[in-house]
Amino acid sequence: MNISRLSGILSELRKIGVRFAMDDFGTGYSSLSILKQLKCDVVKIDKVFVDDIAEGSMNEKLICVMNNLAKICDSKVCTEGVETEEQCEIVSKCGVDSIQGYYFSRPVPLQTFGMMVEQKSAK
Repeated sequence: MNISRLSGILSELRKIGVRFAMDDFGTGYSSLSILKQLKCDVVKIDKVFVDDIAEGSMNEKLICVMNNLAKICDSKVCTEGVETEEQCEIVSKCGVDSIQGYYFSRPVPLQTFGMMVEQKSAK
């Protein structure tokens, strides 16, 4: 299937409320070209850019650049793989829309998640 046909299908699905995320941005097949052509609602920056961010790598700058690029394309940005408070603070400085990772919670079943939300709301 070519990109223009896929883009048309995604556009039709968007009309009925389906949203799309590009996972693992910055690695593999998740290119800027695809981001531009498919107009993803959310871009999820891959955790490889978070792993050694606290050791002064260039990853903080790369996350900030990817955040800006995605926002130019009208996409929200989520950073994956945040496991420590320090990583969370550094990633937050880049202005991403959301942060995902073990720092907040390990994956849980839907029912457990519902109970977690209810407990948080009760506080």
